[in-house]
Amino acid sequence: MIRYKDTENLNGLWEFRFAEGELSDAEILSARSGELQMVPGCFDAANSRFGLEGTGIYRRTFTGCGRMMIRLRGVILRGRVFLDGKKLGEVPYAFTPCDFVTDALPEGEHVLTVAVTNCIDESDNSMFHEFYDFYSFGGICRPVEIRRLRENFITSFAVTPLDVRSGRISVKLSLEKPAATPWQLRIDGKAVEVPPFAGETLSFEAEVPGLALWAPETPILHAAEAVLPFDGVSTEFGMRTLSWDDGSLKLNGVPLKLYGFCRHDSHPEFGYAMPESRVLADLQLLKESGCNFLRGSHYKQSDFLLDCCDRLGILVWEESCGWGNRVEQCADPTFRKLQIAQTRRMVQESINHPSVILWGFMNECRSDTGEARGLLAMLFDAVRELDRSRPVTYASNKADEDICYDLADVAATNLYPGWYPGFGCDRASRRDVDKVKPMLEHMKKFFSAPRFCRKPWIISEIGAAAFVGNHNGARWSEDYQADLVEEVLRFVSGEKRCTGVALWLFANANTYLGTNGIMNRPNGMNNKGLLTEHRQPKLAWHVLTRFLREKR
Repeated sequence: MIRYKDTENLNGLWEFRFAEGELSDAEILSARSGELQMVPGCFDAANSRFGLEGTGIYRRTFTGCGRMMIRLRGVILRGRVFLDGKKLGEVPYAFTPCDFVTDALPEGEHVLTVAVTNCIDESDNSMFHEFYDFYSFGGICRPVEIRRLRENFITSFAVTPLDVRSGRISVKLSLEKPAATPWQLRIDGKAVEVPPFAGETLSFEAEVPGLALWAPETPILHAAEAVLPFDGVSTEFGMRTLSWDDGSLKLNGVPLKLYGFCRHDSHPEFGYAMPESRVLADLQLLKESGCNFLRGSHYKQSDFLLDCCDRLGILVWEESCGWGNRVEQCADPTFRKLQIAQTRRMVQESINHPSVILWGFMNECRSDTGEARGLLAMLFDAVRELDRSRPVTYASNKADEDICYDLADVAATNLYPGWYPGFGCDRASRRDVDKVKPMLEHMKKFFSAPRFCRKPWIISEIGAAAFVGNHNGARWSEDYQADLVEEVLRFVSGEKRCTGVALWLFANANTYLGTNGIMNRPNGMNNKGLLTEHRQPKLAWHVLTRFLREKR
């Protein structure tokens, strides 16, 4: 992660008040606290507020003066921020960091109030809808920080590997406003020659002393620190490069075969504020299974998770928040603006993580329409403006009817043969597993045509639901899920054309509770996890682990 000088963490106990429904600014500021809540945390996980829609009002004091930046690393679903009774601004999207700068605070104690709502807004410009297939827990789900600022400050710091043989890197440092100032850059504690800083942004190339490569087998990190008279910033990065122009995705020139999971950063007891020990335990389970790949579904992942993946050598698909968005949303100007803003912020925050090998957005949008194509084109341009060292993609569920694959660097398809109708599966019998290979063969042929043959192809979702203890061999049984997973693994393993797979799903996860959810998501859970929501392994987990162990 990127660490800025003079930053204080405000995690811990906050005063709290919950009220059902949306509240006005005046109601928020006049509300009296009657409880305590932990930050990070979700106010409606594993307690009497589960299932209620309302506003959580968080309040705490801190001491300081002068210029300050309030840094919210992520709230869900939306937030409003007040300092000493004055509104600083709004957080319009979930999981994505937002910063608020205030000038000339008097010395002394100050009151920070953050109001967060889990009320779902169904307007076309809303960034979270009821049909999103993951539950709308509410709260401050990521850390809160205050950053003490001077007359100018660093806004971003990016270190991008260019050549792993020579150790050449690109360094980009940006300020709030232009400055002509002396500065230093240290890599692993050693001073590196730098050009003079004159302006708002400085970009140049340098070489890493004592070069060590980053790879999943040897996840070695370098440290970079920029020191200016008025500010400082540090980060870690890994020396590795990616290429993707010959039908395969390569890391340091070596073709990758990705085996892994889509994973929700969620738990029924903690919502989207899983304790760091639980997050690390999940990643260690993934690594021990023999997998090397994680798709962060379907929102920006936490700094802590990405730091762990950097050190564990787990390769990550990082994507901004979106799910199944309809034509009306894809065409809405405000929705487009917010999608671009949150996706740019995701790239800026996660750009130095070597574990991140793919940028993504807009999962299962209407990519069979011109409206979605227009939005996707904007998002591809926005990401490539910030980073051309990684491929960019989106996960499509439109199979061969998609009209946007040409925009992507990597083709990615969500396919559910053997489970959902429309994927060659229209009846409930065990034989539906036989539909898996024909569907995958069909998509292989589609992506082998001249138009797409130079794009790597990833199966970005595939799977089946199962209940622990059900072994009757039919749908919803552990046996059915295990058979389907094994069929997928055999296909991916034997096909050079397929770069890899992100199985849906690492662990069962809370999802919507409406009428549709009762019909298709028993117990309000997406039950396609190879682990239960409490990380109990299903038969398919053991099949996967055995298969990958035999591949080594």
